[in-house]
Amino acid sequence: MKRCYFFLLIFIWAACPAYGAVELSLEQAIEMALNNNESLKQAGEERISARERVKEARGAVFPTLGASYGYNHYFLIPDMTVPVAVAPATDSDGNLLGGDGQNPPGPDNPWFLMTQDFPAMNENEHVFSLTASQALFTSGRVRNYYRAAKAGSAGADYMYNRQRHQLILQVQEAYLNSLMAREALDIAQASLNNTLKDHEIISQKFKEGLGSEFELMQHEVEVNNRRTGLITAENNLTLAKNYLKVTIGIDLEEEIVLTDSYSESFPEFEFEEIRQAMLKDEPSLKALDKTVEASKYMLKAYKADFYPIVAAFGSLQYSGNSDQFIPESDDFSETLLAGIQVTIPIYEGGVKSAKKNRALRDLNKTELELVKIRKLLTLDLQNAYLAYLAARKEMDSARETVKLAEKAYDLAKLRYKTGLGNLTELQDAELALTQAKLLHSKTKRDVNLNLYKIQSYISDDSRSEQ
Repeated sequence: MKRCYFFLLIFIWAACPAYGAVELSLEQAIEMALNNNESLKQAGEERISARERVKEARGAVFPTLGASYGYNHYFLIPDMTVPVAVAPATDSDGNLLGGDGQNPPGPDNPWFLMTQDFPAMNENEHVFSLTASQALFTSGRVRNYYRAAKAGSAGADYMYNRQRHQLILQVQEAYLNSLMAREALDIAQASLNNTLKDHEIISQKFKEGLGSEFELMQHEVEVNNRRTGLITAENNLTLAKNYLKVTIGIDLEEEIVLTDSYSESFPEFEFEEIRQAMLKDEPSLKALDKTVEASKYMLKAYKADFYPIVAAFGSLQYSGNSDQFIPESDDFSETLLAGIQVTIPIYEGGVKSAKKNRALRDLNKTELELVKIRKLLTLDLQNAYLAYLAARKEMDSARETVKLAEKAYDLAKLRYKTGLGNLTELQDAELALTQAKLLHSKTKRDVNLNLYKIQSYISDDSRSEQ
């Protein structure tokens, strides 16, 4: 009984992977990729960083406050000896009685100097201070830095959206390739089945003495070729699924079952309309527009470095000295300070000029990049549009070709059975049918892929704004 339970558990464990296969639609694959893709997560982190740079630039508008505390302990400080001016002594009539200082008194010198010792400052000193400053006028520095940061943040959002669109297209292409590989496997299996059935006819004719051993051997080679093609198709399907798994971020050991098929809905497009839509809404172009805008503001900010800055400042200091570590309240004194500071740049070794010139070059490069990308995207869109139109026509033609190839194959089998046809004719008809099916599958994949490409340039995917 224990052995029976053991083998039952082994059987259940072996059967579990078949039940654990993940059913995967195209929409589910896209959602998985959006949740798992590392590059998209990095772009999301860049969005957050760009927003923090906006906060950083905005912070320069507000005043700065600071508090500090300092403690000093003095060791072995000698008494200080300083000269002191002293009025001389006089008698009741106001006559000078003489002096014992450095400058004896006289008619022209009613005061004289003497030295006096003062005790050193107390050993313990505590200083509390509160400082504040506020920029009043920066010649546009703060404003332009803030506007540049805002434009940079918007550009990061658009680049994030572009990466989302590219990732979605990548998943769509991988899914379509897996569908095509799955159909190719079905076609290869059907081709092998047809060839095996034909081989039965050839073997029967050979037994009846109506066929040659050469034909039988020749067709056995054809059967082996179909078996090899089936193995290749199985491997291609595994590779296509593995690429899809990597793209959506799941483990390679995970078994997936594709639940969607090729789309059969193919809308009509006018190229000029989709081109205008792309130029208006394409995230890459919007991101570059914002980069140009940010570069312009940075150039203005660097130009402002040549002009004055006016700032207000204030300071409140509360300090106390005592021989005791903690002074009494009477030992403390307050100092309040406020003022206006004007900073006028005069010469800094050419650093500001270099920054301004570099910002100008960056602006020029970005504007040229925008023109280049606009041309390249227009070319890519046009290629996808033309390929879409061609693939639709090819798909319709390939569908009719499959129908004709099926009729031709049926006729070739009938002719071979009745002795009106030969083996070469039968083999060519079956091979033509297989190739027609493969071409039809490829055209369905191509028309869907180019449709997705067009939509990636002109669609406003609401998920991109989340």
